[in-house]
Amino acid sequence: MTKIILRYLVYFLLNFRRKNGKLLKTFRYSIFYRLVYKYANIPLTIFLALYLIYWGAAIDKHIIYLLPFLFTLLIVYFLNKHYLLLYKIMPFKIEADDEKLICSKFFMSKKVRTIYFNNIEKLEGGLFEGKPRGIMRLCDGQSKVWIGIYQNIINGRELGTLILSKVQAEVYNSVLEKINKQTKSKRV
Repeated sequence: MTKIILRYLVYFLLNFRRKNGKLLKTFRYSIFYRLVYKYANIPLTIFLALYLIYWGAAIDKHIIYLLPFLFTLLIVYFLNKHYLLLYKIMPFKIEADDEKLICSKFFMSKKVRTIYFNNIEKLEGGLFEGKPRGIMRLCDGQSKVWIGIYQNIINGRELGTLILSKVQAEVYNSVLEKINKQTKSKRV
């Protein structure tokens, strides 16, 4: 019995803290996902660059090798474009209380963005559109800042539920419409 109480106490102390008298809940990615979201494009780009060299050298022998060369080049382009977007919008630490999200630890940046729930004007992607995977994006209407969150964040569904419970009614209703459309299209 004491082990269970101790476990919950440790969980509470690790995941909650007080700031200015308000209880903050902290959301973070596991080490594996932090590595994937920060650095996975580097080995993939190197691997695909080797294929680009191979296909580029083979173009002299036969023009048909131009197709895999261009296809691999497109994969490299879109992979790195996606990762550059993640570097801009994805915090690796999110602290939430009753009125705001404090997003910090962006990739190679010390910036901290605070988004108030009543300023959120758009919720897109992932859980907000009824999809089991994908990046959840939210837009602060006042500062026009986008924040992206993957569901792989520890307690990601809890964070999604918290965001949905605190946003304005119009935003909440638009998310419900998107989810209902998605579930109806799956049934058909």
